[in-house]
Amino acid sequence: MRTPTEPLAVTGCGVVSPAGRGLEALARALEGPPPPLVPGEIAMRIPDHALGAGQGSRVERATRIALEDALADAGLGPSARKSRCRVGLAIGTELGEAEGGVRLLAGLPPEVGGAGDAQWELAKRAILPHQLAIRLAQRYALEGPATTFAGTCVSSFYAVEQAALDFAAGRADAVVAGGVEELGGLVRAVFSSLGALAVPDKDGRGLVLGEAAAFVVLEPVSRARERGARVRALVLGRGLASDGVHLTSADEEGRGMEAAIEGALLSAGLVATDVGWVSLTAHASPVYHRMYENVLGRVFGGFRPEVASWEPAVGHVLAATGTMGVVHAALKIEQAARRGKRQAGLALTVGFGGQNGAMVLGGPS
Repeated sequence: MRTPTEPLAVTGCGVVSPAGRGLEALARALEGPPPPLVPGEIAMRIPDHALGAGQGSRVERATRIALEDALADAGLGPSARKSRCRVGLAIGTELGEAEGGVRLLAGLPPEVGGAGDAQWELAKRAILPHQLAIRLAQRYALEGPATTFAGTCVSSFYAVEQAALDFAAGRADAVVAGGVEELGGLVRAVFSSLGALAVPDKDGRGLVLGEAAAFVVLEPVSRARERGARVRALVLGRGLASDGVHLTSADEEGRGMEAAIEGALLSAGLVATDVGWVSLTAHASPVYHRMYENVLGRVFGGFRPEVASWEPAVGHVLAATGTMGVVHAALKIEQAARRGKRQAGLALTVGFGGQNGAMVLGGPS
């Protein structure tokens, strides 16, 4: 068995979701029954009260709040960052706010533009994917690497992977890894055209989309302990693999996901029976449901861990699902600790193109 790498300590969490702002709001939503679908709606949105009264679009405000909350939760406010460590930023996003800007910039007629033109003003404000991490790093004076990923629903999982690479290369002492997503017309049209969305007046099977901003502060566990940080959870192992069979659909046999899980367990130095729970994303999709059934059956055999998900409470949050899985794990680990239990969990993420991510998470020792 391969020697496990140094775990990543989760020292801060910040989340703004359809459940509201913060971990407590998310925990309350997870404990209650799933909210009913609003007739005629196929998505769950962040409530206005969670966004505050600041300037900027909905996704800008949600992103700023979640990022600031994560830094504050980790004890890495502006003065602490300047004196103690270099903080990097890795962020995953998809279409979201960039949707309007990309469509406008791709098809603006020559006569459109100039002060006062509504379309031009919207294009100027649009956050294009490659600009997002740079803008945020400048705003918060984060001196480590700033990277943006646009890899469909695995985007923020890549952000966590980037944090590990930055630590290994000595480029950062801590990294804020996150994902943001705002629901626009193109996002919903794509999922609707695939027949993947739930229909309230039918059997209810299918995805319900959600929007969210979810950030976690990651540090090598040795450094987190050195500075006396509270450790909410440990990322013990990670695995990534692709199916390579279809542009949007998964391999129902789940060979890529199985490889990702095996890689995560191997890097954590654990075996399947060490896992107490598994969290899933996109499992309401019939295709992904069948994929998970096949994979979990092969990986765990007769031993079945608890299966959990945050999606009934907040929806499928697209590019934010990877870091939402870490936030959800932090809550589960805290709840288990209150009951005097310690167990590792497995957070799974899937994305278009047959992308599969698996993270093994556990509590601080």
